[in-house]
Amino acid sequence: MQMTQNYKNAKRAWETLVSLEENIASSHTCNFTLDHIALSPFMKFRLAKGAYESNELKLLASNLEQDDCVIELGAGIGYIACHAMQFQPQLKGYTAVEANPSLISLIQKNQNLNQTSFNTIHGIACAEDGKAQFGITEDFWASSTYRANTDAVETISVNTFDLNKLIDRETANFLILDIEGGELELVPQINLSKITKVIIELHPSIIGNGGSSKVIRHLLDSGLNMDLRQSKADIFYFERDN
Repeated sequence: MQMTQNYKNAKRAWETLVSLEENIASSHTCNFTLDHIALSPFMKFRLAKGAYESNELKLLASNLEQDDCVIELGAGIGYIACHAMQFQPQLKGYTAVEANPSLISLIQKNQNLNQTSFNTIHGIACAEDGKAQFGITEDFWASSTYRANTDAVETISVNTFDLNKLIDRETANFLILDIEGGELELVPQINLSKITKVIIELHPSIIGNGGSSKVIRHLLDSGLNMDLRQSKADIFYFERDN
């Protein structure tokens, strides 16, 4: 048994090294380029190893339906979006929102690599149009609008847009949020009356247990139910009863 496990670990390590050398990371039926200046060595390794957004992907695969219209906040490299279009090729709609300008071209590269199409918006979801400060970190996934983001190596000004207007315009029913603490200020401002599904990563290490509880409370007060059987770690799934 131990030899078998050691063999599997060695095989996986070798596959990771090969992926890094080829500058391509594979996940399910999707491929992602590792050849981009915005990807740190650590991020490349995580992607090549397949150790990225695994809980979100499980929730997406289990709950995404063809008639859903999705808005994703914190799209990163388009990892979740590309998988969504593979899971449901005839999906009603998908809009990926990313604040980091250097990742927009990477999202487009991954779209082309996977021969898929979805809307991409560069900006920050907010309650109104305007400007906001965005802190960019070495590992893109920790970049955030949150005021306590002390790990930023660069802070830039990014256009904001009214998320509620986007929800209405796209007739969206499914929200995916991974915005590194930004959920504390944003979620209470969202009109969730037409939203039936939510995948959200909470960040108690950034906003504390009180802040995380505030976000959960707003989702529950909006008539969404937390699915404890599917939620795992800091990744939560909420769904509205039919």
